[in-house]
This record gives sequence, structure tokens and C-alpha cells, in this order.
Amino acid sequence: MVGATLRPVHGADAIARLLLGVRRRQPDLTIEPATVNGQAGLVARDGAGRTLAVVSVTIAGGLVDRVWAVRNPEKLTRWT
Repeated sequence: MVGATLRPVHGADAIARLLLGVRRRQPDLTIEPATVNGQAGLVARDGAGRTLAVVSVTIAGGLVDRVWAVRNPEKLTRWT
């Protein structure tokens, strides 16, 4: 079982705090740029190279509009 934020997080400050908290809990985390469903995205892996999350980013007006993250291990098998 994996943890994930269940409610949308709004605003740059709240998102930054969320990401810093993730980094504190997972210090060996690596984040790599990737194309996810044809959009800009990221793949997060632990120190052993296991995929922990795949994130896609929607850009509107030159700014990040939405961030979608998948944490379900069954849905991440393609990214291993």
C-alpha cells in the first residue's frame, strides 16, 4: 500500500511544502523528466531504482496549471 494526497493541493506555497515533505520522507528519491501521456512529466524513483510515482504536468499560459500523480504500483509497472 502506498500513500498519496487524496485532496487537490492548490497554490505554489502549498505544493512546495508538500514536495519538501515528500523529500524529507524519501531522501534517496530521484526525479527525472519524462514524457507522460504526451505531456511534460516526471518519474520519481527510490535509491533501488523502483518507480514510486509518475507525474504529468499541464501548462496553461506559461504556468503549471495541473499536476497529476500516479502512485498505484499496479499502474506503474510500465515505468519499471
